Amino acid sequence: MRAVAHRPERPGATAAPRQYVFPVRARQTQAEPAARRPGSTLAGLAHRTAPAAGRQRPALAPYRDRQPSAFLRRFRLIRIVRGPKLSNIRIVTDSSAHLTRQEIETYGIEVVPLRLRMGRKSYREGVDLDTHEYFQKLESLKTLPTSQEPLLQDFVDTYHKLSRGSDQILSIHISSRLNGACQVARTAAATLRGRTQITVIDSETISRGLGMIVLSAAKAAADGADIQEVSRLVRGIVPSIFLSFFVTDLAYPERDDRIRHSQAILGSMLGIKPMMEIREGGLVVMEKVLTSFDMIEKLFNYISEFAYLKEIALLQHQNTRDATALLEQLETAYPDLPIFTDTYEPTLATYVGPRALGVIVREEF
Repeated sequence: MRAVAHRPERPGATAAPRQYVFPVRARQTQAEPAARRPGSTLAGLAHRTAPAAGRQRPALAPYRDRQPSAFLRRFRLIRIVRGPKLSNIRIVTDSSAHLTRQEIETYGIEVVPLRLRMGRKSYREGVDLDTHEYFQKLESLKTLPTSQEPLLQDFVDTYHKLSRGSDQILSIHISSRLNGACQVARTAAATLRGRTQITVIDSETISRGLGMIVLSAAKAAADGADIQEVSRLVRGIVPSIFLSFFVTDLAYPERDDRIRHSQAILGSMLGIKPMMEIREGGLVVMEKVLTSFDMIEKLFNYISEFAYLKEIALLQHQNTRDATALLEQLETAYPDLPIFTDTYEPTLATYVGPRALGVIVREEF
C-alpha cells in the first residue's frame, strides 16, 4: 500500500489531509512460466490435458500413417495428394530404324510405322507388311514403290499415350531429305505443347544408321541421363554415321533423278553398279563399278578409311555370296568389332531397289 495526500479544497484550510489507499499489484517476473501464472488460461489447459497419475498418453502415429476419421471416410472428403510424376525419357523412332524385336522390348522404344505406297495400296511398314512380304509383292508391281511419312494422328496418338507415364519424349527419325516423318512429328509435338516436353531430331540417315543413334540414346536414358544430355549425345552421333550401297536396279536412282535416263539405259546394258552414299541427309551417286569383285573391294576400302570404328552394319538382299565374302574380310580385319548383318528393310529398298549390297558405319570420335 502507498498513501497519497489529498490537496486541500481551498487555500488556507487547516484540516488534516485525507489518506487514500491504492492497492499495488506485484509485478511478475518475465522468467516465470506462463503456465504458473495465477488465472492463466494455459495453466488451466495444462491441468485439463495432463495425464492421470500412473497413466501414459498414447503415442501418436506419424502424420502420413494416420487413418482418416470415420466421418471423412464416410463422406469421401479426403483429398488424395500425389507426388510429382517421375521424370523418365521415352524414345520414339520410325520403322526405318531397322531395330530388332529384342532391342525394342529391352529399351521400351516406341516405333511409329512409315507407310509404303505399292501400286494403289498403302501399307504400314512392319504392321501390314514385313520385309519378306514386301519383296514378294515387289516382283508383281508395274510401278516402283515409294515411302511415305506416317499420318499426323499416328504421332499424336503415340505421344499422347507416352505422356501419361512420362514428361519427356525424344523422337528421332529418318532423314528429312528422304521422308517427311520429322515434319509430321514436329507438328504432332506442337499439339501437346505444355503437357509434355517433346524433342524431335533429324538423324540425317536411314536404316540401321538411324538404329545405331536410337540405341545409343536409349542406353543413355536407361543410365539416368536427362533429356538435354541425351539430345546432345544424339546430335553428336549424327555426323559420325556413314552409309554406302551398291545398286543393281538403276530404275530407282533414275526415278529420283540421281542419274540420267541415258546413264540408266547404258548402265543396265553393261551391268554397271553405281555406289550411293549419304551426304548431308541425301543419297548421292559417287562412283560406279562393273564386277562383284570390284564392289566388294570398294566397300572394304570404304570401311578401311575410318580410323576409329565403333560398329558396322552389313545389309543386303538376294546377294548372299558377295555379302559373305565381304563379311569374312571384315571379321578378319576387325575381329573385336560388332558387325550387324541382315536384309535391309522396305523403306531403304524404295531407294536402292532389290539385290543391293551396302554397309553402314559408325565412327567414334
